[in-house]
Amino acid sequence: MAWWESWFGEEYLELYPHRGPADARREVAFALERLCPEPEPILDLCCGNGRHSIRFAERGFVPVGLDYSAPLLEVARLRN
Repeated sequence: MAWWESWFGEEYLELYPHRGPADARREVAFALERLCPEPEPILDLCCGNGRHSIRFAERGFVPVGLDYSAPLLEVARLRN
């Protein structure tokens, strides 16, 4: 098994608890300032637990999250 297949699981969330909603809101605002006016749908590639997808949705966009990590995608699904 490759390292990245086992690294990005639920333990990843425990290692980076400081990456929260405030950071994601700032990063989403930064991205939206640089995209075309109506960037829909938004692809959140390597979306992990969906922290950016949630913030895009708050701003009225329809995010599509993709990630290799099934555990992190499940967290994203539960967070809606």
